[in-house]
This record gives sequence, structure tokens and C-alpha cells, in this order.
Amino acid sequence: MKFTFIFPEQSYIKGRFWLKSLFTVEPPVIAKLKSLVPENVECEFFDERIENIKFKTKTDLVFITINTFTAYRGYQIAEKFRKLGKTVIIGGLHATLCPEEASKYADCVITGEAELTFPQMLQDFYDEKLQKFYHAEKKCNLANVQLDRSIFKGKRYIPYRHVEVSRGCRYNCNFCTIAKVYEQNVSLRPVDEIIEDIKNIGVKYIGLIDENACTNIEYRKELYRHMIPLKKKWFAQITLKALLEEEFVELMAKSGCFNVFIGMESISEDVLKNMNKRHNIIEEYEKAFDNCVKYNISVSIGTILGYEGDTLENAKLTFEYLNNKQLFMSIFTTFFPIPNTPSYNQLKTQNKLVKNDWWISDEIFFSMRLIKYDVKNEFTGVAQRYFVEYLALKNIFKRFIKSKYRIGMRFFILWFNLFMKYNINAFG
Repeated sequence: MKFTFIFPEQSYIKGRFWLKSLFTVEPPVIAKLKSLVPENVECEFFDERIENIKFKTKTDLVFITINTFTAYRGYQIAEKFRKLGKTVIIGGLHATLCPEEASKYADCVITGEAELTFPQMLQDFYDEKLQKFYHAEKKCNLANVQLDRSIFKGKRYIPYRHVEVSRGCRYNCNFCTIAKVYEQNVSLRPVDEIIEDIKNIGVKYIGLIDENACTNIEYRKELYRHMIPLKKKWFAQITLKALLEEEFVELMAKSGCFNVFIGMESISEDVLKNMNKRHNIIEEYEKAFDNCVKYNISVSIGTILGYEGDTLENAKLTFEYLNNKQLFMSIFTTFFPIPNTPSYNQLKTQNKLVKNDWWISDEIFFSMRLIKYDVKNEFTGVAQRYFVEYLALKNIFKRFIKSKYRIGMRFFILWFNLFMKYNINAFG
């Protein structure tokens, strides 16, 4: 018996092999699935971001995991394998959000957390009783969760690994897939298991898989205290609130935190209200940034331009605000309505989507017109323009000169900004 796992690339990158292999990280979902397969089953894995898929491989079962941005390419891959007579399973966040759509391209669709469905699917496959859908009706207990990273042996990944800490987020932002899938439930992995995982991981730099690294602060403090002697460097997503407590930020730094990502989205209170992201208080950002600079933790910011209630003037103010901050990176993106989230459903009901299934496309998503904006506030292409301007040499060096970070961090930020400038240019 042999299983094949597939991690697709975004469809519009297809053929640009020289570019797609840069800074590729091991996908932990594949290691999780591998750990659920019996030891007597041979497994192979094709990560299309760094290698070509061998469609003529001799295999019994093909499993493809997709998100919204890789869904179309995943469906193309599924159709090719099915034409070759292979049984195809599709799972992942997008399959969970759009199971009926995914079922058009697969023999079976898995939704929800794989630990709760994958073993039964395998047993049914062995018994030749494979069902069309497998859905996890409850949330997974993260105790004893395993990752079998042997599936990545011989692949060209950077020396950086992900370690799972939690699943879910207690906030309920209208545009967020995590809020939709986990329904504000948060599962925490036992601290001792996380520490053991980190000890065995074999690299210095790690990313903590944590949709919101300020849920249950006392739990985080316990984890970070145990991480101090491990001397790792780590990154995580976090909400602003946690960074307002200087003592907590200091503990993060002592435990090895070198970068945090914050979804700031906008500096417009009206936009944040429409997003149901009231926990972002613009006036609190300065203190959070200052705390991070004091302890040499770089900050990455994500923005969403063109959400309900946004204006071109708001977008300009958001850009100007971030362009004057020495942060690790500010990422400007046009609003992508992810299917079956509240924001998507509202736009669909109002007939404001240019195409309901916009992700079924070979086009570059970042330049597509997805929403029917009014004439005064047409956001198509605005985020790309601001991102290019943010990475203009004069702005990169202006922020470098104004920086209050320590010299090593300043040059690291400078290097990464220059790298991103090249990368953005390469994508056109």
C-alpha cells in the first residue's frame, strides 16, 4: 500500500520554478497527516512549491490539502490523478469552507481537524467503503498530537520549523477563516509536549503555530519561561493587547522571540468596527511598538485595504502611518473575501462580488478586481501600489536611518526589505 501527499502551489506561479523555491518552509499539516498513517504504509510527498509532481507515480491514494489561494491548482492536480485512475482525497481549510465545491474534484472530502476524521477515512478505504464526506463534529484535544517530519527528508527547505502551540482564536473577525472554522474555540497544547517538540526539532529558528499568542496569558508565560534555556529564536502571530504589558514582552524576548506579526488591518476605527475587530485600538500601537523596540523584537504588520467602509483616503493614511515606522515589514493587501466567512456572505447577498468563485482562476489574485467598489473608492491595484512604494529604496533607507533598533536588527530589517523589494519586482 502506498499513499501520496500533495501540497499545491498557487496556480499563477506555475512554471516559475526559479522563483517559487525561495524561502519555502516545511508544511506542518503534511507531517501531521503522515503521523496518522500506519507504519506499514509507504508514503511519498510532493511539495509543488519546490518540485514537480510525478503524476505517473505508482500509488493507491492521493491526498491534496488546499487553502483558498491554492484551491484551483489543487483541483487541477486532482483531476489529473483521477483521470489516471487514482483515488483522490481533498482536505484543508478551503475544503472545510467549501466541501460541496471540493467534492466535484475528489472521491472524498475531509473537513475539520484531520485527527478526528483521517483514521476512519483510512479504515473505510481499506474496507472499500470510502464515503464522500468525513466531517469532524468536535474539536481536537491537542494532547499527544504528533508530527512525523520524516516525510520531508531530502527536500530543500530553509532551516526553520513550525511548532504547534494552539488552534483557534477567541476573536471573531468577520473576514477570518480561523474564526469561521474554529467558532472562537481555542485548544491549547500541553506545555511539556511543546517543549519536547522544540528540543527535538534540530534548528535554531522556529515559528510557533498560534493564531493568537495572547490567549491565556498565564499559559503563554509558563511556555516562554520553559523556552528560555532552549535558546531558540521564534516568531508568532499576536494581538496588540499582549504587547502593551512590558513585563510580558520582556519575557518573550528572554525566551527568544525575534519577530511578531500583528494584523493591524487599518487605522480607521470605522473599518475596524465593520471587521468586528474592535480589540485593535489605534492609540495603543505606539506603546506596543515601543515595548518591542526596547526588547529588540521586530514587528511585522498586515493591512487590509478596501474593506467595507474603507476609503482611498483611509488607505493613504494607513500607508503613511506605517511608512514612518521602522518595522520589520508592513504588508499591504487588497481585501480578499474568503468563501463562507461573514464578510463574503454579506458581499454575495449584496451582489457586490465580481465573481462568486473568484479563486477558480489562473490570474494573479493580487491584481484581480474582486469587489464592485464605488467609483470614488476603487481599490483594485491600490494595495500593490502602496506595497511597491513602501519598498522603494528611498523609503527603505529612510526607515533604516530613523530606526531605534539595535544595529544587528536594523541591518537584518534592511536586508529583508531589500529582498522583498526584489521579490515584489519579480512577481511584477
